[in-house]
Amino acid sequence: MTMEKHQIDQLAAAYITEYLTHERADDGAWDAIESLIGTDAQTAWAVIERVLELPFPDIYLAWVGAGPIEELLAHYPMMFAERAIARARVDPLPRSIAVRATRE
Repeated sequence: MTMEKHQIDQLAAAYITEYLTHERADDGAWDAIESLIGTDAQTAWAVIERVLELPFPDIYLAWVGAGPIEELLAHYPMMFAERAIARARVDPLPRSIAVRATRE
């Protein structure tokens, strides 16, 4: 299932909103991203990249690293390790994500 750019933007914005409001609904943005990880990992990565491009308080960036990025690495280490490492070099993601990527 490939998503259009505007759908990726909407899902990324919804993910941020869920965390900023502390209201994570069933079948919400996190669940949608988790589903994408299982069915369309490339699109899941595109959503994660969009989340990282949007204004999102640094304190919450750890949730991106410990959530969707960690899930992608757990399921597809060979596909996403290099991307996670490259992203960790330019974004304030938890260093442990990059360390995990090198161990996978």
